[in-house]
Amino acid sequence: MMKVKNSCKYFYDSVYDDLLIRLNDSGSVYSDEVYNNIYLIKSEEDDSIVGTQILYFKKRSNKVLKEYLPSFIYSIVRDIETDIYGK
Repeated sequence: MMKVKNSCKYFYDSVYDDLLIRLNDSGSVYSDEVYNNIYLIKSEEDDSIVGTQILYFKKRSNKVLKEYLPSFIYSIVRDIETDIYGK
């Protein structure tokens, strides 16, 4: 089930440790792997970033996430992280 936080939708699968974030419901999208199992989801229409998918999320260091994600995506991930970890 997708949850909404700060006007974006996200889904965290605890079984597969997979975090998916969508900033909007744009039509056709594609993804670029920016680091091992970290993807930026982009709009086919204008190549803008519309989300991210992070596999093995809980095993990722903040250093890696901060280095490979754009700052606005990184801040969203940090905000959602509190929901996932229950802090």
